[in-house]
Amino acid sequence: MADTYRITSHGPNFIIKHHAGMTVGVYSTQREALREIEAFEQDDLMLETARSLVKSAVDVLVQTHNIDRRAAHGWIREAAE
Repeated sequence: MADTYRITSHGPNFIIKHHAGMTVGVYSTQREALREIEAFEQDDLMLETARSLVKSAVDVLVQTHNIDRRAAHGWIREAAE
């Protein structure tokens, strides 16, 4: 994930861009931009972990109850609410 975000300078500002090309933030100092990248990367890791856990739970429901993935995902979503 270290290459997911990059900082470019534009005048007095530091712009964080996602690897897909979209701007995710504009900051007045490079230090502030670096801190935000750390926070974005932590959030990305949490999302990746959560997705992995949901996938595992869906897999177990599919195998245990002989249902399709869409139905299993619906049950997981329902349980999470």
